[in-house]
Amino acid sequence: MGGINREDLSLTRKYMAMALVMLMEEKPYDEISITEITNKAGLSRMAYYRNYNSKEDIFVHYLLDVGGELTENLSSHRYSSLHDMIVQVGLFLQGNYTVALAAVKAGQSERLMMELTKKIFSAFPEITGNAENEYIASFYLGAVLGVFRKWFEREMSESVYEIADIICNLIDAETEKRFLNAGNNNNQGV
Repeated sequence: MGGINREDLSLTRKYMAMALVMLMEEKPYDEISITEITNKAGLSRMAYYRNYNSKEDIFVHYLLDVGGELTENLSSHRYSSLHDMIVQVGLFLQGNYTVALAAVKAGQSERLMMELTKKIFSAFPEITGNAENEYIASFYLGAVLGVFRKWFEREMSESVYEIADIICNLIDAETEKRFLNAGNNNNQGV
């Protein structure tokens, strides 16, 4: 009798995250108990303890699960421009807006950004192949994630394409070429 499969784990995390978000619409984050979350999710406290060490982990783990899907998508697609790649990230964030915004409101944005950075670096190993590329990628990735965070705070009042335009206007052509080459080389199995 196997154990818990990946799909069950993903659903459990999704239910917990959505329950926490719904509860945050009713009362402050600090006043929400684990029991309230598990009851709202229709899951046991044991399901919580199998998956999390803290209430804050709910957001981060859920977004990293779906973020893993994003990085798989990014690393398996051949992009003709950085703009296209940024649009894909923006569409992902739009699709997970409620949970990600709740994570930001709960003070978890720094941890979330750190974890997303790790995921993105793992999706593009060619970028992390040498120190200079790592520093350049860290600089730009921090800036890009900072723009996305501000976009969240502004309740995504601009379109994904406007945000991609803003970001791409900040990145020089040589850096865009490096990112695209690294990403496309990774997709070719080079």
